Amino acid sequence: MYSFSHSYKALVAAMFCIIAAQAQEEESLSNKQLKAANNLTFEGNERLTEKDFVAAEAKYRESISINPKAMNSKYNLGNAYYNQESLDEAALSFVKAAKVADTDLERHQPFHNLGNTLMKKKEYAKAVEAIKTLLEIILRMRKLDII
Repeated sequence: MYSFSHSYKALVAAMFCIIAAQAQEEESLSNKQLKAANNLTFEGNERLTEKDFVAAEAKYRESISINPKAMNSKYNLGNAYYNQESLDEAALSFVKAAKVADTDLERHQPFHNLGNTLMKKKEYAKAVEAIKTLLEIILRMRKLDII
Protein backbone atom coordinates (compact mmCIF):
# COMPACT_ATOMS: atom_id res chain seq x y z
CA MET A 1 0.00 0.00 0.00
CA TYR A 2 2.87 2.37 0.77
CA SER A 3 4.33 2.06 -2.73
CA PHE A 4 0.97 2.86 -4.34
CA SER A 5 0.60 6.01 -2.23
CA HIS A 6 4.20 6.99 -2.91
CA SER A 7 3.76 6.35 -6.65
CA TYR A 8 0.53 8.34 -6.67
CA LYS A 9 2.24 11.32 -5.02
CA ALA A 10 5.10 11.13 -7.50
CA LEU A 11 2.62 11.02 -10.40
CA VAL A 12 0.72 14.03 -9.09
CA ALA A 13 3.98 15.94 -8.60
CA ALA A 14 5.12 15.10 -12.14
CA MET A 15 1.78 16.20 -13.59
CA PHE A 16 2.00 19.46 -11.65
CA CYS A 17 5.49 20.13 -13.07
CA ILE A 18 4.28 19.45 -16.62
CA ILE A 19 1.28 21.76 -16.22
CA ALA A 20 3.47 24.49 -14.72
CA ALA A 21 5.95 24.18 -17.59
CA GLN A 22 3.15 24.41 -20.16
CA ALA A 23 1.69 27.47 -18.45
CA GLN A 24 5.09 29.16 -18.45
CA GLU A 25 5.53 28.35 -22.15
CA GLU A 26 2.09 29.81 -22.94
CA GLU A 27 2.89 32.92 -20.91
CA SER A 28 6.15 33.51 -22.77
CA LEU A 29 4.31 32.98 -26.05
CA SER A 30 1.83 35.66 -24.97
CA ASN A 31 4.72 37.99 -24.17
CA LYS A 32 6.16 37.34 -27.62
CA GLN A 33 2.79 38.05 -29.20
CA LEU A 34 2.38 41.22 -27.17
CA LYS A 35 5.81 42.43 -28.23
CA ALA A 36 5.05 41.62 -31.88
CA ALA A 37 1.75 43.50 -31.68
CA ASN A 38 3.46 46.52 -30.10
CA ASN A 39 6.14 46.48 -32.80
CA LEU A 40 3.45 46.41 -35.49
CA THR A 41 1.71 49.39 -33.88
CA PHE A 42 5.01 51.27 -33.90
CA GLU A 43 5.51 50.36 -37.57
CA GLY A 44 1.98 51.55 -38.31
CA ASN A 45 2.77 54.86 -36.63
CA GLU A 46 5.88 55.19 -38.80
CA ARG A 47 3.89 54.48 -41.97
CA LEU A 48 1.30 57.03 -40.93
CA THR A 49 4.03 59.64 -40.38
CA GLU A 50 5.17 58.90 -43.94
CA LYS A 51 1.54 59.46 -45.08
CA ASP A 52 1.29 55.82 -46.22
CA PHE A 53 -2.23 55.18 -44.92
CA VAL A 54 -2.67 51.79 -46.61
CA ALA A 55 0.51 50.39 -45.04
CA ALA A 56 -0.34 51.94 -41.65
CA GLU A 57 -3.82 50.44 -41.71
CA ALA A 58 -2.36 47.02 -42.55
CA LYS A 59 0.12 47.21 -39.64
CA TYR A 60 -2.58 48.28 -37.17
CA ARG A 61 -4.91 45.52 -38.35
CA GLU A 62 -2.13 42.93 -38.08
CA SER A 63 -1.37 44.13 -34.56
CA ILE A 64 -5.05 43.83 -33.62
CA SER A 65 -5.22 40.31 -35.10
CA ILE A 66 -2.35 39.25 -32.84
CA ASN A 67 -3.62 41.12 -29.79
CA PRO A 68 -7.35 41.90 -29.92
CA LYS A 69 -6.90 44.08 -26.80
CA ALA A 70 -4.34 46.34 -28.52
CA MET A 71 -5.96 49.63 -27.49
CA ASN A 72 -3.27 51.81 -29.06
CA SER A 73 -3.61 50.03 -32.41
CA LYS A 74 -7.38 50.51 -32.41
CA TYR A 75 -7.05 54.12 -31.32
CA ASN A 76 -4.35 54.93 -33.89
CA LEU A 77 -6.35 53.16 -36.59
CA GLY A 78 -9.27 55.42 -35.68
CA ASN A 79 -7.03 58.48 -35.99
CA ALA A 80 -5.82 57.28 -39.38
CA TYR A 81 -9.39 56.81 -40.59
CA TYR A 82 -10.36 60.22 -39.22
CA ASN A 83 -7.52 61.87 -41.13
CA GLN A 84 -8.71 60.09 -44.28
CA GLU A 85 -12.27 61.38 -43.66
CA SER A 86 -13.49 57.77 -43.21
CA LEU A 87 -15.60 58.86 -40.28
CA ASP A 88 -17.74 55.73 -39.87
CA GLU A 89 -14.63 53.57 -39.62
CA ALA A 90 -12.98 56.10 -37.31
CA ALA A 91 -15.95 56.12 -34.93
CA LEU A 92 -16.04 52.32 -34.85
CA SER A 93 -12.30 52.14 -34.12
CA PHE A 94 -12.62 54.65 -31.27
CA VAL A 95 -15.50 52.67 -29.73
CA LYS A 96 -13.46 49.47 -29.96
CA ALA A 97 -10.44 51.20 -28.41
CA ALA A 98 -12.52 52.50 -25.51
CA LYS A 99 -13.94 49.02 -24.86
CA VAL A 100 -10.49 47.46 -24.43
CA ALA A 101 -8.87 50.36 -22.54
CA ASP A 102 -7.69 49.24 -19.12
CA THR A 103 -7.67 52.61 -17.36
CA ASP A 104 -9.50 55.91 -17.45
CA LEU A 105 -6.25 57.51 -18.58
CA GLU A 106 -6.38 55.32 -21.70
CA ARG A 107 -10.17 55.44 -22.04
CA HIS A 108 -10.46 59.23 -22.22
CA GLN A 109 -8.51 59.44 -25.50
CA PRO A 110 -10.87 57.42 -27.68
CA PHE A 111 -13.94 59.11 -26.16
CA HIS A 112 -12.46 62.52 -26.92
CA ASN A 113 -11.85 61.58 -30.55
CA LEU A 114 -15.19 59.78 -30.81
CA GLY A 115 -16.93 62.99 -29.75
CA ASN A 116 -15.03 64.96 -32.40
CA THR A 117 -15.79 62.33 -35.05
CA LEU A 118 -19.50 62.29 -34.27
CA MET A 119 -19.62 66.11 -34.35
CA LYS A 120 -17.98 66.05 -37.75
CA LYS A 121 -20.58 63.49 -38.88
CA LYS A 122 -23.27 65.86 -37.56
CA GLU A 123 -24.53 63.17 -35.18
CA TYR A 124 -24.85 65.69 -32.41
CA ALA A 125 -26.85 63.66 -29.88
CA LYS A 126 -24.32 60.81 -30.03
CA ALA A 127 -21.47 63.31 -29.85
CA VAL A 128 -22.95 64.81 -26.68
CA GLU A 129 -23.14 61.34 -25.12
CA ALA A 130 -19.50 60.63 -25.99
CA ILE A 131 -18.46 63.99 -24.53
CA LYS A 132 -20.51 63.37 -21.37
CA THR A 133 -18.71 60.06 -20.93
CA LEU A 134 -15.39 61.84 -21.51
CA LEU A 135 -16.24 64.42 -18.84
CA GLU A 136 -17.20 61.67 -16.35
CA ILE A 137 -13.84 60.00 -16.98
CA ILE A 138 -11.98 63.29 -16.51
CA LEU A 139 -13.83 63.99 -13.26
CA ARG A 140 -12.91 60.52 -11.94
CA MET A 141 -9.27 61.09 -12.86
CA ARG A 142 -9.26 64.50 -11.16
CA LYS A 143 -10.73 63.03 -7.99
CA LEU A 144 -7.95 60.46 -8.00
CA ASP A 145 -5.42 63.22 -8.78
CA ILE A 146 -4.38 61.45 -11.99
CA ILE A 147 -4.59 64.65 -14.04
